[in-house]
Amino acid sequence: MEKSIYILVFNNSVLSKIIFKYVNNISSLNGRKHFSWNEVVRIPHVLVAHNYSEQLKQCMSSNTKIDRAPTLKLAIRFGSTEMLSYLINRLKLDLNSYQSWSTSQSYFGFGDMSDHFPEHCDTINSILCYASQHGRMDIVQYLVAKYTRYQWNYYRAMVMAPLSDSLEMLKYFTEKHNNTPNERFDNYEFISTVFETAAFMGRIDMFEYLLTEREKDLKKSKVVCRVAVNGGHLQLVEYLLKNHRDLVEKESSELSNILQAKRIALISFASCLAMVFKRLQLV
Repeated sequence: MEKSIYILVFNNSVLSKIIFKYVNNISSLNGRKHFSWNEVVRIPHVLVAHNYSEQLKQCMSSNTKIDRAPTLKLAIRFGSTEMLSYLINRLKLDLNSYQSWSTSQSYFGFGDMSDHFPEHCDTINSILCYASQHGRMDIVQYLVAKYTRYQWNYYRAMVMAPLSDSLEMLKYFTEKHNNTPNERFDNYEFISTVFETAAFMGRIDMFEYLLTEREKDLKKSKVVCRVAVNGGHLQLVEYLLKNHRDLVEKESSELSNILQAKRIALISFASCLAMVFKRLQLV
């Protein structure tokens, strides 16, 4: 709204009374929560979600009970780098530990991708990966520039990057990983590959970029086609059938089990499966 219109509306006593009378009802549409200002200034995660830096500092100076992980995640998604820096220091985040994925975790299912790559944001490496997933390039660059002596797990951040739906983010971490050899991470068997997260997003352009930069990871991929089918990404499935038929054939048994178990919930999902089996002459 233009400032002149805003002033005109709120200077009208009749209109302003009507607006403020129903503001709670308006903000509650679609199940959204609403808070009074007195509530806002006492709830850290609400202040973080709206990037109220000064009010957050005042709140945290007297509030000893902070739910750390959700607060940090909101800061990464919605806050400024200054706010995140403050929280890292205030919450005494671990600046030394690194993480690697557990091979005991299962491969992709049918839920949200974040269910399969949970980030606890208890180390700065986990924060980097969460920022990668949510497309916060400003936070990524801030962390890398500030903590220059930290042994970043760029591979993990690279695998998360396609979830941001940003080719720029993917290229950034792919180049970082390729140019920063680290045997600790290169020799570790991760639970998934960057090709699988790219397939989850249905991004053929990411897939083709990775073929030029990380082709060896494709050989480790076990569920590329299944992930593409899960997401209902028909164009990507067609691309895989045309250019990487061996991947589809390798997964045909698992795809058949999915079909026979009647785990199809979406029309696009069913269409993808039907096309795969028709092309493979399995049904």
